[in-house]
Amino acid sequence: MRAIVAEDEPVIQGYDQDRWATRLRYRETEIENLLQELEALRGRNLRLYRQLSEGELDRVGIHTERGRESARQLRALTAAHDLVHRRQIERILQSAGGRKR
Repeated sequence: MRAIVAEDEPVIQGYDQDRWATRLRYRETEIENLLQELEALRGRNLRLYRQLSEGELDRVGIHTERGRESARQLRALTAAHDLVHRRQIERILQSAGGRKR
């Protein structure tokens, strides 16, 4: 998102999220730390989304797997992706007898 807003039609590199999770040892981090990181990162993204003008939302990057993608499209994809993660977190917390956030 930041590259799309700051640069002219940047290349947005796709990646294998499962490989990243494995090689960056996501499972070795305490859940509370992960939740804090997620909250901080998503909070910053939400502030950015609220600041963007209509023109900035129409700017595009070239995704290596999906092709031309506007900031507006990326915002929608991110929102849907976040909802998936929220549901995963809620299921994990419920199964562990934890609380909902």
